[in-house]
Amino acid sequence: MAEAVVYVVLGKIAASLGRDAINAIGKEASDLLEAENNMKQLEIEFRVMKAFLIQVTMCSSRNLAFDAWLDEVKRVSHDAEDVIDGYEYLLGQSNTQGCSSLKKLWRRSKHAGGWRSITEQLKQIEVRLSKLTNMRDRYGIAINVEEVNHTSQNGQLEHALDSTCINIEDEVVGIEEETSWLVQQLIHGQEERTIVSVCSMGGLGKTTLVRQVYKKDEIKHNFDCSAWISVSQSYNIEHLLRELLKQLQEKEKDIPRQVGTRDAASLVQTLTDFLQDKRKWRTMS
Repeated sequence: MAEAVVYVVLGKIAASLGRDAINAIGKEASDLLEAENNMKQLEIEFRVMKAFLIQVTMCSSRNLAFDAWLDEVKRVSHDAEDVIDGYEYLLGQSNTQGCSSLKKLWRRSKHAGGWRSITEQLKQIEVRLSKLTNMRDRYGIAINVEEVNHTSQNGQLEHALDSTCINIEDEVVGIEEETSWLVQQLIHGQEERTIVSVCSMGGLGKTTLVRQVYKKDEIKHNFDCSAWISVSQSYNIEHLLRELLKQLQEKEKDIPRQVGTRDAASLVQTLTDFLQDKRKWRTMS
C-alpha cells in the first residue's frame, strides 16, 4: 500500500521532474521499501539471536558440533549488526532535517546502489539463518533448555554477551581511521586522563569500534590489565564487581580467589588494592 502511494505521488509530478529522474526515484523507492520491510524482520531476529547467544554460551553441556554451529550463529549475528549499521548510515545520509518527504526521497535516489546492496545483504542473512536452522536439525544439535532456563533464573548472563562480542573474528572495514585515533588517545593521550567515552546514536557501531581497539596488540602491551564489562540498564553492582575481578583473576595471580561471598565494599577494596599504580583499561558497554 505504501509503495502504491509513493508511485501515485511520483506520477503526479512526472511532468516537472522528467522521466529519468522519476525512474531513478521510483527504483529507489522500491529498494528502500524492500530494505525497510526486511530490516524490521532482521531487527526482530537480531534481538532474539543476541538473547539466544547470551543464554547458550553459559551452558556447560555442549559438544564440538554444538560449538561449531554456535560459532556460525555468532558470525551471522555479527554480520547482521554490520548490516543494521549500514542501514542506519544510509538512512542518515538520506534524511535531512527540514526537507520535505519528496526531497528526502530524491536524496535517497543518490544512494540507490547502497540500498540495493543492503537489500541483498538482508536476503543473504535470512538465507544463512535458514541454513543454520536446517543444519541444526540435520546433525541433531540439541540445546539443553532446562540448563538455559536455570542459567537465566540465576542471572548469570551478562558475561556471556561480553564473550560473544569479544571472541568473534572481526572482518570490519571502514573504521580504520576512528580505530587508529582511539588507540592514539589511549596510548599517547594525557597522563591524567581517566576515561574515554565513545558516544553516538544507537546502531552506529560503537561496540564494534571499541572491540577492534580492545583487541589491538599495542593496547595489550601498553596496559597492565584490562576487562570487558557490559552494564545493562538494570544492573547489580556486586555482580559487576565480581565479574571484573573474575576477568582480572584469569590473567593475574595476585588477586584473592574467594570473592563470591564478599559484599560491595570488600570487592571495591580488593580491586583498589590490586589496581594501585597499574595502568589499566576497563571497557563498559
